[in-house]
Amino acid sequence: MYYTTDVNTDEKINLKEAYPNWAFPGGIPDDSFMTENNLTAVEDSIDIIPDGQISIDVDPYLDGDVYKSYKLYNIQTEPTVDESIEKLVVVTTPSLVDDVWTKWNVVALSTELKWDFVRLQRDWQLINSDWTQAADATQSVTAAKKTKWATFRQELRDIPTTFTNPEDVVFPTPPDALPVVDLH
Repeated sequence: MYYTTDVNTDEKINLKEAYPNWAFPGGIPDDSFMTENNLTAVEDSIDIIPDGQISIDVDPYLDGDVYKSYKLYNIQTEPTVDESIEKLVVVTTPSLVDDVWTKWNVVALSTELKWDFVRLQRDWQLINSDWTQAADATQSVTAAKKTKWATFRQELRDIPTTFTNPEDVVFPTPPDALPVVDLH
């Protein structure tokens, strides 16, 4: 695409707008015509877009000594989120944020959802340690260990009253490693 400057407004306009009744052989004016008419060639696309970038159409701008009507922007890599306090949301319309083509937003979870996450973790630890309090667990768990597990489980149950902010929750350390449960 080729541009010239509108003499009345000093804005860049394309040749089709500037010369509506003209046709150029092969669609491209030669260099002498460009010079005589004070026209500037504008690079309107790029052949190979580098990995991790996107080409976006923009108003013509001078890049060195070449006018371009596109700009390359880095594409945002998928952000890492802490799922206990935030979630990743795919935006319906990507946009430029700090010169990066952004497709995701990191959104903070509500306090209620943060507490739900804490309860889910706590309940899972309680379920995985139920076996330590069973009557027949005495062969694998000594009386002293059973007491330690009971204390650990009570600390888990007390989390909602011990902490007022879900982000401040520190889970108690189990007395022994919990066994891996195969759910298959």
